[in-house]
Amino acid sequence: MSFYKRNLPHYQPIGYAYFITSRLVGTIPYSIYKKLKKVLVLKIQEWIQKYSFKEDKISLSMLYVWQKIDEKNMKSYLQKRLNNKEELLHFLKLFNSVTYSQSLGDYITRENKKFNYKNIRDFVGYDSIES
Repeated sequence: MSFYKRNLPHYQPIGYAYFITSRLVGTIPYSIYKKLKKVLVLKIQEWIQKYSFKEDKISLSMLYVWQKIDEKNMKSYLQKRLNNKEELLHFLKLFNSVTYSQSLGDYITRENKKFNYKNIRDFVGYDSIES
């Protein structure tokens, strides 16, 4: 087996097929790109409607993807959705993380909770969240 490294390590097994997949910018016609983008946005909306913000942090990943490809409609959707206080609470919980730490010799594990305010700002402003 041969090995080489450029940006990532590559293993080339001797006697086996080695495939490289690539696509140059602009090789997909714009009309097809727009259709694919529309299908992706519809699938994301469908998924978020089905699972809401209650399920897990995958909703947050979906929102980041949606924001990258269609920020205007994503923000509009969030504004409508977050008017419901229960939905807002579930949405904010997505930005809460918990880690655990323990030092050598300690028999006690410490729980560290962090609320990621910066990431909330990626979607909504603090002023739009009522106390």
